[in-house]
Amino acid sequence: MTAEEIIKLAAKGKLPEEALPCPERCLFFAMRDLYRQNKSGEISKEEGRSQKQKVMNQFRHDCEQLDYSKTIFSFHANMWKAIELAGSRYMKEPSIEHADEFVKAVYGVGRIKSLRKADIEENENQNGENAVQCGDSV
Repeated sequence: MTAEEIIKLAAKGKLPEEALPCPERCLFFAMRDLYRQNKSGEISKEEGRSQKQKVMNQFRHDCEQLDYSKTIFSFHANMWKAIELAGSRYMKEPSIEHADEFVKAVYGVGRIKSLRKADIEENENQNGENAVQCGDSV
């Protein structure tokens, strides 16, 4: 249900027929209260417009927060799924490859296979620096 549809229902004082997510539900009750206050003369139309703008700003913020929370939840669910799968593979068939998959699932990076002195010296010669650069193969 769109914000405009919710506001129209609030203006009429009618409850939505469907269950609404929290931000939409808060929008409905805040707008219904504003319309009631305006009709009873507690607030002027100008004050109502000002309050409506604040309510809409809060509604947009709440929707963004909810979307962000869903994104974070999804990320963590996928991370734990990858860790569980990699851990199960390693427990069933221990190997360096399966251990590497597990480490990658937990930390998001693969294992550094070697950091040889020759690699560091080659990098120094190319870059004139003493440190291996991000993205360099080691």
